[in-house]
Amino acid sequence: MLNVKLMQGTHSFWGLGQQIRLRMLLLPVAIFLLLAALWAGLIRLGWGWPPLQPTLPMAHGPLMVCGFLGTLISLERALGLGARWAYSAPMLTGAGAMLLTAGVQTALGPLLITLGSLVLVLVLIQIVRIQPAFFTITIALGGRSGPWATRSGWRAGRWPTLFSGGWASWS
Repeated sequence: MLNVKLMQGTHSFWGLGQQIRLRMLLLPVAIFLLLAALWAGLIRLGWGWPPLQPTLPMAHGPLMVCGFLGTLISLERALGLGARWAYSAPMLTGAGAMLLTAGVQTALGPLLITLGSLVLVLVLIQIVRIQPAFFTITIALGGRSGPWATRSGWRAGRWPTLFSGGWASWS
């Protein structure tokens, strides 16, 4: 019901073909990030697989949570909202996580992920404004934790190790 209500009239300003092309570009990025995060997780478990990058095993948590889930959830919410600007959230989180996968040791990757999660919060707020229901409010409140977690890791200067302890390291 949410998707039908939100999608009414959106194709008049943005063609369906353009929306499908963008979604087909971002979905393989999310799948690649899932595979990279799984690869890194198996290396951390002690499997003898070669790391694709020396920093990949330590990036397992950020790749799984911020990269794969952040890109996929923000893509799904952008599709639901149907607004062009909403697609910047999965683009930013995907680009930031791809930089982490490539082993780029700058603040650019975490910064892009943080910006993408902030855009996701704006998307979630817009969805709550359109359909104020318990489930949309719950999703929006849960989405608020993303920017704080990524920002705190980025500001602390210990991005890879912040997530190595699992969910407990977020608090």
